[in-house]
Amino acid sequence: DIARVWNTSIGKLGLSTYRGAEDAGEYAFTALVVDDDTVILSGKFLLGKWRGRLLSQTWVRSEEEWKIQSEMMEVEEMASAAQLESSDLTSSSSSGGSGSS
Repeated sequence: DIARVWNTSIGKLGLSTYRGAEDAGEYAFTALVVDDDTVILSGKFLLGKWRGRLLSQTWVRSEEEWKIQSEMMEVEEMASAAQLESSDLTSSSSSGGSGSS
């Protein structure tokens, strides 16, 4: 059951947050329009602890519904728990969090 595997992975691998396919910035995707019914996306993504590149994500339209036909991703880096904790502490203190002065 794909849904069960995915839902388990989200919790165990820390994949609950996603950045990608944004309009601008580091996680903006590039779109190649192949024809009226096919678009290929590529760009950087952040999925929980994973940073990587979406090499290609092919969307096809059948009548009025768009679906992913294929997808190739490359995970370039997976942050360790220590890196995540350090990052969380840094963002908390720089955003006025409860750090000591």
